[in-house]
Amino acid sequence: MNAEKKWQAVCRCDANYDGMFWYGVKSTGIFCNPSCKSRRPKKDNIVYFDSPQEAMDAGYRACKRCRPDLQSYDPNRHLISHMKEVLDLNADNPKKLQEALKQIPMTPHHFNQLFKIRYGQTPHAYVLNKRLEKAASMLKTNSQSVLDIAMAAGFGSISSFYASFRRVYGMSPARYRELRP
Repeated sequence: MNAEKKWQAVCRCDANYDGMFWYGVKSTGIFCNPSCKSRRPKKDNIVYFDSPQEAMDAGYRACKRCRPDLQSYDPNRHLISHMKEVLDLNADNPKKLQEALKQIPMTPHHFNQLFKIRYGQTPHAYVLNKRLEKAASMLKTNSQSVLDIAMAAGFGSISSFYASFRRVYGMSPARYRELRP
């Protein structure tokens, strides 16, 4: 990964790059995770490291906001990425999804917060997007009725499917199907 890509990750506070690299700020002597919400440093003041230990060996101290020194202890990271896989596998099956979500060893509110921090959207929005992607793909490649596609994608009602589809794609599913390449 080149320095420009790392800089873009720092500018976006992109949590997807956490654990891949760390950055230090020369002017403060502090190192952070790419997802740190602290004030963005000047690009010229940045140094990149492959590990927290490398940053500490270079004389940098860990940020007290993002705690890059505690990267190895994040019990929720594994759980949230596992639950994302569960959402991916069960997005089109609401009953299975509901059962899987009941198995989460934390409150729904806490899970929603952690998921949003990690992936930038709530689990509900993530599942809705997965369902819409599946429906859009099926509309392009499948001759089933719109109702059958909506049900196969995991929507509970045709009205919620139409409303969600129109909001995201700006047209009805039938119109989208007509415009397919």
